[in-house]
Amino acid sequence: MMVRGIAFIILLFLMMSDTHAKTKAYADSLSVIVYYPCGSSTISKIPENIPSLKNFMLQLDTLYQSPSIHPVNLFITSSTSPEGSLHINQSLTRKRNQSLITYLNQHSELFRIISTSIDYKENRQTTNHWLDQIQPSAYPSLRYSKLTLFLNREQKEVFTLQQIAPVQMIAQSMAPEEIQIPEKIEGVSSAFALRTTDSVVPSFG
Repeated sequence: MMVRGIAFIILLFLMMSDTHAKTKAYADSLSVIVYYPCGSSTISKIPENIPSLKNFMLQLDTLYQSPSIHPVNLFITSSTSPEGSLHINQSLTRKRNQSLITYLNQHSELFRIISTSIDYKENRQTTNHWLDQIQPSAYPSLRYSKLTLFLNREQKEVFTLQQIAPVQMIAQSMAPEEIQIPEKIEGVSSAFALRTTDSVVPSFG
């Protein structure tokens, strides 16, 4: 009977220890889109861009208050409307990519640290080949840069009541006199010692 009692305590101890040991990775992302006038790569020329960028930086600061958040990748895409030559628009997409990175580096120390510590991928797309298929009213929506920061969130597993239930069933199937707890078990903290007069499964609160 002593063996059954010891086995139960060790099982409970391992479960409680695992609560702090197991982690799972979850993918998160944070994005911002800015728009430009025709032929321009200057962010401030569209006033609505500034609140969007401030909100992005605020969300970034908030997320990074958690030590479990880590940057994984940075991806930026810039696009042009079909006016102008292909050569000019290709150059413009590069300038728009760089203007967004530069703006965030200058206005957010946290973003600057991230952008200089990880590689980022660029995508540049022109729409010259769609010239005959796109209505001019849609052109402004094609003059943009979108930046996405991919993050890794490590989340600790927390045991639910359903997971603890099998241990409770084991405990309930054992008569109190069967659970003979030695005063000291090698490698088990005294904080986990149970008395036969107490509830067998302690509160996890």
